[in-house]
Amino acid sequence: MIMAVKYQVLMCKRPQDLLLITLNHLDEIRKFLLGDSHTSDLLDHTYSLLFSVRCSCLVVYVHALAQLLF
Repeated sequence: MIMAVKYQVLMCKRPQDLLLITLNHLDEIRKFLLGDSHTSDLLDHTYSLLFSVRCSCLVVYVHALAQLLF
């Protein structure tokens, strides 16, 4: 699983792809934990944090983050 995440991050063409990868992984976690309301609440909070950070960040900062990961 970890190698798949590393591969996906390395294959990102745009900084926005990092957000999409993260959201896809959060969706998969949600599928595994359907009955757990506490985890679902935490995932909802994580979604809102990701969108608030993404909306408040300039593209330059997201690009700098992507460069740090590579």
